[in-house]
Amino acid sequence: MFILNGLFVLLFVLPFWTDIVVLVNGGKVTGRIIENSEKRVVVEVRWGTVEVRKEDVKLVIVTGVDEMEEELKEEEAKRAKQEKTVVQQNPPTEPKEEPTGEQKKEEPKEEKAEKEEVKKKENEKPLTEEEKKQLETFITQIGHPEANIRRMGRLSLMNFGKRVVPRLIQALSDNNFWRRMNACDLLREMGDKRALKPLVSRLKDENLYVRIAADNALKKLTGKDVSFNPQNPSEESVNEWKKIVDEMTKEEEEEGDK
Repeated sequence: MFILNGLFVLLFVLPFWTDIVVLVNGGKVTGRIIENSEKRVVVEVRWGTVEVRKEDVKLVIVTGVDEMEEELKEEEAKRAKQEKTVVQQNPPTEPKEEPTGEQKKEEPKEEKAEKEEVKKKENEKPLTEEEKKQLETFITQIGHPEANIRRMGRLSLMNFGKRVVPRLIQALSDNNFWRRMNACDLLREMGDKRALKPLVSRLKDENLYVRIAADNALKKLTGKDVSFNPQNPSEESVNEWKKIVDEMTKEEEEEGDK
């Protein structure tokens, strides 16, 4: 910023705006006035800003604002005319409302049933010998002391879908607590009700983390919540889980018989 002190400094610039500050010494500063207060006038010029003390100012001519307003008015009028022409040539149409909620087209029942049948057959498809070997490798991995290897094992087992459920139920009784805990977690994610009773047996596991995993899995599979303290599991809370699971299992069996 350049400050004009007294009458000794005179700055001439090539005008890029039409605002003019006439100095008492006859000189002038041309630019864009960005401040005009009681103490000073600040003018924006090409290389920056110039500050002029008010006592050194003889006259301030602000013409750029008026010209700008005229240009803006002309531009606005021109744009409005163009928009009017476009609307006349392309009259607006009523926007189509997308179906929501019940209005949405439901998937045909036959197609839905067909997809469910394909999924069911996929889950019932027996494991090949090669898949059985891979399965055992992944079951071993979920009991590994290194977290990264356990994680790889869990991800790999999820790819088998519900075909791995029987083997995971067996893993609930494994000597390795990592394997028991991860089996609980995987059975929770797969949502297979066959795991309900085996999971109840893990509520009194010797390892705290297995008990926590079993409780979480039961909550997910049943949609129920029992006041269960994994750090000190009471017989009462375990029996409550047993009762809930027995009732659900009975209902499943009755529906299967129909």
